[in-house]
Amino acid sequence: MTERPDPALRLVASVVLARPTFGGPERTAAELADGRPAWLLGLLARFPALRDGARAAARRPLPPAGAPGGLDEAEALCRLLLHPAPGVADAAAALVEPLFPPVEEKAPEDAPAPASEPVAAPASAATGRPADTGASPRSNPAKRLKWLERSRDEQRRKASNLSGRLLNAERERDRALAEARAERARAEELADQLDSTAQRLDFAEADRTDPRVLAGRLAGVWEAAEPGRAEADRAGRDPRPRGHGVPVEGAARTRFRSAAERAGIAVEGLLAALRALAAPEAAPAPSPPRPSLEVGAQRELRVTQLGGGTSIGGSCVLVEAGSTRLLVDAGTAPRRAWGDSGAPSGIAAVDGLRLDAVVVTHAHNDHGGYVPALLAGRARFPVVATPETAELLPTMWRDSARVNGRDAARLADYGASGSGALYGVAEVAEARRRLTALPVGVEHSVGDVTVELFPAGHILGAAGVVVRAGDRRAVVTGDISGFAQETVGGYALPESARGADLLVVETTCCGMDLGPRENGVDRLVSTVARTCERGGRVLIPAMSLGRAQELAGIMRRRLPEVPVLLDGMAALLARQFEQATAGGPAPLSILGGNVARVDPRRRAEEVASLRGGVVISPAGSLAGGPVVEWARAILPDPDSAVLISGHTDEEAPGGRLERLRDGDGRRFTLDGPDGPEEVEVRARVADMRLSAHADRPGLLEIVREVDASRVSLVHGVPFHQKEFGRVLTAERRRWALGQEGVPVAL
Repeated sequence: MTERPDPALRLVASVVLARPTFGGPERTAAELADGRPAWLLGLLARFPALRDGARAAARRPLPPAGAPGGLDEAEALCRLLLHPAPGVADAAAALVEPLFPPVEEKAPEDAPAPASEPVAAPASAATGRPADTGASPRSNPAKRLKWLERSRDEQRRKASNLSGRLLNAERERDRALAEARAERARAEELADQLDSTAQRLDFAEADRTDPRVLAGRLAGVWEAAEPGRAEADRAGRDPRPRGHGVPVEGAARTRFRSAAERAGIAVEGLLAALRALAAPEAAPAPSPPRPSLEVGAQRELRVTQLGGGTSIGGSCVLVEAGSTRLLVDAGTAPRRAWGDSGAPSGIAAVDGLRLDAVVVTHAHNDHGGYVPALLAGRARFPVVATPETAELLPTMWRDSARVNGRDAARLADYGASGSGALYGVAEVAEARRRLTALPVGVEHSVGDVTVELFPAGHILGAAGVVVRAGDRRAVVTGDISGFAQETVGGYALPESARGADLLVVETTCCGMDLGPRENGVDRLVSTVARTCERGGRVLIPAMSLGRAQELAGIMRRRLPEVPVLLDGMAALLARQFEQATAGGPAPLSILGGNVARVDPRRRAEEVASLRGGVVISPAGSLAGGPVVEWARAILPDPDSAVLISGHTDEEAPGGRLERLRDGDGRRFTLDGPDGPEEVEVRARVADMRLSAHADRPGLLEIVREVDASRVSLVHGVPFHQKEFGRVLTAERRRWALGQEGVPVAL
């Protein structure tokens, strides 16, 4: 007896059931072939691959459709579609396909089709009536429920897959955007560095042939080589023990004396000639000159605050005597709104007036940042500063010109009025030519007054000023501190400052008692060490001038085993610190050892690869600069820490971050290059403030040492200034706030 072959429809049904995408309720080939023959025929007609699979699965060749056996219509059509001759199968498919038009998939009560396959609503080829689809699924609610559950699960799986793919795509998009922003920022930074390097080369070439610059540097070498000065500068007013002994004159001064002897002149004459050559040629005096106001041997000295009296920023003091008018400092003020120029608030008082000089106490922008704008369009006058400050100021001015130009361009894009840059490269070059390096302890005549600088601590090159007219004297401290730091010693008052008629003293920290500085340094070092021991990273946002170099020096001395990266302009200024002190008695070594600079071309790699160590990066306020890239990577890391190292404006990003020191679920908005971007804060945020300003006890000591007839409190917050003033009142001292525009006559 010949074995009857398996029905072709059941063979096709077995192939369909074996597909992983099949989601119908049927469990056997017979159930599927008997229940949905029309659907299977539609699949065969549309998918040649299914026909090939069914032929391959047949245990023996299928007999043709006309073979005896009483085949029903569906079985006959199926065998035609599976005919081994391609022409027959294709002709059958062309015949069958129009009979089974596709329809939307529906639930089993309408057409029990799997979610993953097309559904046909067939009509019988012979009768035109709908083909038999088996018993109605309505009579089997359990089957329909299973189908719906499988369909639901399948849709959930697909939705989950799509959500995952969407999330990955969004992450990839964000990563690409972040990389693009970082690359653009690096390109801008490299372009700025290239411009800055070109300017420095131009300046260096000009210096090489400028006798005034060369003479000033020679005179500075003599002053820096003063016997015993290194120890005094490093120790400052620090109470730690100092060595004793007779100072020995070094080789530098010996060469000066030998040269003077060979020329047959006194060394004092040689130095006088060098200083005279170094001093800028003054503009001719106006005619007729202003009359000097003299009473006997006295000459009136008038001191007027033009900025930074009851605020921090835009420091500027006008000093007048006889026909002489000079400024002590001309700093930029924080810009509070679009169109703010950043000029000292009262600078208009000298518009149209002749100035004889500007004395800059140190290179921070809030004390010297306005000088290039002040010089523009005016008659020539010197810019007097210590040799170290004269070395640092052009770098700060160039950076300000770059930032001002960038901000002005952005504001102009928004149509902001008065959004022009404060000054540009040309003004910086002119200001640099006006610089006069005046060593501390040397009196310098400016018209009817003499000026003497003295060490003020704070940062490298910072100086206080004694201005004398006749027997009247005013002392302006600038920013001042009495403790030894890694990069500079404390202040050292000259005798000429004691018993002055007026003391103009900064009061940044007059409301604080900071305690011994070493305690703060120990706390910082301990926090960094603990964080690095557990595999974390430490980010310290820092001012590029002064604070960054001080922190790098601390890390190099106290934690030589911890890698430290110095980024941005802070690294450039660190190199200038080393260059400015290289020929003196106390040369600084900041870079080297465990302290390295970040190459801006590789910053993205450094950010991604850093697994431990310290990053010191500007800006200290977190308002732009390379610190934004580091903060984006480090703030979400619970093993890491961000340490606030100095004063930050409450409205600046650094001030806002400081208020997020505690709590979970913290979010922080960074000022990215393309606008605000929010990051999660899981890192520790701590205040490790290492102030470079004298605190309340330190300021009281300064006031007592100078013992001036009157005290003017400037560069501070009025509430704290008044509290400090009450302390001065208790000591029977005459004091007042440095009200802007109100002259004090001495």
